Amino acid sequence: MRLDLSRRTDGELLREFRVLLVNDRRSTAELLAYIGEIQARGLFRARGCSSMFKYCVHMLHMSEDMAWKRTQVARLARHFPVILDMIADGRLHLTAVVKLLPHRLAPDFDRLLEAATHKTKPELELLLAERFPQPDVPTIVQPLGTSTQRQKLVPEPVVPTHESLQAASSRSALGNPETVIVNTSTEGPVILGQSDAPSADPVPMTVSAPGQRARLQPLAPQRFALQVTIGQATHDKLRRAQELLGHRIASGDLEQVLDLALDALIRRLEHAKFAATDKPRAARQRPTAGKRHVPAHVKRAVFERDGGRCTFVGDSGRRCDERRGLELDHVDPFARGGEARPDRMRLLCRAHNQLAAECTYGAGFMTARRRRPCDPAGDRTGGASRCYPASP
Repeated sequence: MRLDLSRRTDGELLREFRVLLVNDRRSTAELLAYIGEIQARGLFRARGCSSMFKYCVHMLHMSEDMAWKRTQVARLARHFPVILDMIADGRLHLTAVVKLLPHRLAPDFDRLLEAATHKTKPELELLLAERFPQPDVPTIVQPLGTSTQRQKLVPEPVVPTHESLQAASSRSALGNPETVIVNTSTEGPVILGQSDAPSADPVPMTVSAPGQRARLQPLAPQRFALQVTIGQATHDKLRRAQELLGHRIASGDLEQVLDLALDALIRRLEHAKFAATDKPRAARQRPTAGKRHVPAHVKRAVFERDGGRCTFVGDSGRRCDERRGLELDHVDPFARGGEARPDRMRLLCRAHNQLAAECTYGAGFMTARRRRPCDPAGDRTGGASRCYPASP
């Protein structure tokens, strides 16, 4: 099936999209109801399948992830029918229900469902960390694989001996040299993994071979577990930082080392990007018309005023919350004489900077402009200067 949507107006496209989304949510809720009923009757057995999950995968050709989520949510919805209504009207999404699964036996689970309304996955993780706090994980830096230089590579101040031995014995018992074991409870080691399988215990997370994504997991209010695989060079830098901070952090505590390192990095990046400094020089009032350079005092003022966040506000009144890849933008287009003054500059993300340019010069002109090579000397013909939008 191929749909040609090129003739739809912007309004028609958005309106029809919302209708499709509403129908999709209702269809998903209805599908879950069917899965739950078929599952409860055991109709999959007569079809040669031992579970509803296998029936969905092998007979209906769903992906394993799709089948697992839907069968688990459908089973839970049999006990809490309100879940289907919440999915149908968009208050809950499947990922949210999966995140709530380990806490389905909580006495206030109904209220937990309501608290999860319209929550994103990170917001829901924070909510669960507040409601069900977990103990801090101990700091363990441990090489992956079966290197004979294991003890030599591990920074001694980081790993207490008994925890290292416990982790090593757990790894040996599991027969998996690629897994880092971190003790997250007082009852024994827990494998940190990315499995979202339902369990009465907190959901585990995995750290395996290099190349797997790092993970930042809320544990309790204002407490997070960070897991990341690092290379030898990064390991050596970390150990060197611990050695240099020995007079301030005798224990070599990684949390304190990382906190100080990030403070220094953020100061450096904010200085480079927005000229942020504790001791600003007196501003020199020089004309900026016709000049691409944005004075340091203007960068500082705009950054502080806009709070390091994109200032674009949509038709619905929602302000863009993007904080990455921000660019200084002239309120009055630079090519039309805009000046770099604090009251005539703003922070925009790349997407909204490009949208502003398209609104000013036209989408066709900007598309053609972006395909042209940049002119280091700038465009002196009165059109958009250089490759718009330009980074500060």
